[in-house]
Amino acid sequence: LITLSGVAAAMNGLREDVDMNTEYLNLAIDFGAVAFFGVCAKFDLDKDAELTAVVEAKVEKKKANKKITASMREREQLLKELNVDVKVSQ
Repeated sequence: LITLSGVAAAMNGLREDVDMNTEYLNLAIDFGAVAFFGVCAKFDLDKDAELTAVVEAKVEKKKANKKITASMREREQLLKELNVDVKVSQ
């Protein structure tokens, strides 16, 4: 931002002590860094969305497993209460 305002001032003749080649190089570096960090942020946000989807799927699977486990425990309780009579004959 400072480099851009310095270039604008030099182009309008408000500053005479500016080396335009150096300022253009600095502007290119600044815009390149902004573009690079923009790409990195996009990549990070995409990976975040992917990770969130994976985590949500795991949470849903865990909920389903919890329901299955609860029904299995109920069945175990019912089986535990059953009486079994065994007769052996010859």
